[in-house]
Amino acid sequence: MADLGTGLAIIGAAVGSKELIQKILGPTADYLGNGLKDLTEKRLNNIGRIFSKAEKKIGENINSKESVPPRILKEILEEGSFVDDELSAEYFAGILASSRSGTDRDDRTISALKQIETMSTYEIRSHYLFYTYVRKAFMGGEYQISKEADKFELFVPMNTYLAGMEIAGAENSNLVLSHSIVGLNNRNLIQNYSYGSKDFISKTNYKDADTNGIVFTPTPLGAQLFLLANGVKDRHENELIIESLSLTEIPGVKIEIGFRPTKIISGDVSGST
Repeated sequence: MADLGTGLAIIGAAVGSKELIQKILGPTADYLGNGLKDLTEKRLNNIGRIFSKAEKKIGENINSKESVPPRILKEILEEGSFVDDELSAEYFAGILASSRSGTDRDDRTISALKQIETMSTYEIRSHYLFYTYVRKAFMGGEYQISKEADKFELFVPMNTYLAGMEIAGAENSNLVLSHSIVGLNNRNLIQNYSYGSKDFISKTNYKDADTNGIVFTPTPLGAQLFLLANGVKDRHENELIIESLSLTEIPGVKIEIGFRPTKIISGDVSGST
């Protein structure tokens, strides 16, 4: 029989609190066994980091009588333990936090978790940037992503995007850009994209383009993933832009100005802040 105490002790040591692990997981903590002792220190630290970030996203609801589906725990232990990138760890933590439920069979977040497991660190960062831009640009607007995604078309100056990506060293910005945008499009996390020079963008997508840039439209699936990755559960994708939804920006990611809607829209929006 698996030693629950050993499993909790191992992960608890990485997080700093065995009780915290029990609060986050609920009855699913019963799945933690002594097999965890075979994990390397680095993998345990990665798991601990994810749980610590999840605690912050859960906030005051940490004491609610909810549990994490066993399948989510399995993926966190197996895949999350290899996640070194900070933003990627935030995404895993967000899915862990948003997976907590009072319904035993509610494992909806497994799809989102499987999604981010297939994404590169560049794709995850691009996704975070794009949907942060969308949220800021269309905050308070009246359109619904689920029905009118085309109304959310956004122009992002290339320098704004590259500053957020923090391309450095041997990284090739053109290859990173192409990889990320095509990858997100293929996963249905963005759509109707175009990128390139000012002249190209102004002729094909956005006549008021004043610099090299990117034009894209968000998708319902992309909005759902963004909310879950921020630890927000039981929210419709259309709630991405409501002002009453409080989201804390992930530290260490540069969100520069310049992005703006390509169409005239209604509502109180500000695409350049």
